[in-house]
Amino acid sequence: LGFLNDAHMKDPVELTSTLRSSPALLQDDESIEAAFKCGRDLFLVSSKRVIVIDKKGITGKSVEYKSYPLMYNKAFSIETEGHLLNGSEVKIYTHDERIKQELAKGQKDNVWAIHEILSEKMLND
Repeated sequence: LGFLNDAHMKDPVELTSTLRSSPALLQDDESIEAAFKCGRDLFLVSSKRVIVIDKKGITGKSVEYKSYPLMYNKAFSIETEGHLLNGSEVKIYTHDERIKQELAKGQKDNVWAIHEILSEKMLND
């Protein structure tokens, strides 16, 4: 439901620092280029992959980390926001599944920033 979506851009520099230590998720030569927080979960685009951090259950103590190397992603799409409740949407297609992240209303610039990052990484490497 679009009206329940609250995915907002987070500071990629801060998250790069955090994800080098707790947990040490990033490689030494990897950095976060775009980051969105939706509720307790994170959708990250790094210099090498897409990372989805999904906190599970009521307490969020159980965390699932999904890593999708950009070299294996087949395609992506973006959808700009509509007039009523829908925000923008990013979809990345992998061999096995589709990664989908909806963004909160008013983030037109952010969806185009993600488009630019994914285009650069997936089309030029």
